Amino acid sequence: MKEEKQQILDMLAAGKITASEASDLLDALENDNKQPVAEFKDKRGRKKNLRVDINAKENDGGGANVKVNLPLSLIKILNPIIKSGIISEKTRKELDAKGVDIDNIVSIIDTITDELADTQEDIVNVNANDKDDGATVRIYVD
Repeated sequence: MKEEKQQILDMLAAGKITASEASDLLDALENDNKQPVAEFKDKRGRKKNLRVDINAKENDGGGANVKVNLPLSLIKILNPIIKSGIISEKTRKELDAKGVDIDNIVSIIDTITDELADTQEDIVNVNANDKDDGATVRIYVD
């Protein structure tokens, strides 16, 4: 937690956030440490991750492989931080004026995260391969 506090103080010193925003973030850190972190585990007790696998190959032998593993618990942890004031009041007002409700988005993310934890099927599975090139994209919870 000491490292996170230092990052907040560094952002304040650099003028990236206001003193009020820094205070809100520090309070959120304190509150997060008091609340248990939601853990999503499979039947064997392993932590669940949102996984994104992208594999592309080209007929000239090139290609790319990308793997992203995002713990579902991390998504849950981010929500209170977002609610706590990491988004400035000015930005919130601008978003509200454009019809973007941050609190509603956070609520939706909470719901989706809970539902993802229970899913047993692929969220996205695309296979666009032919003989020489193509790509596969798979998004799933494991």
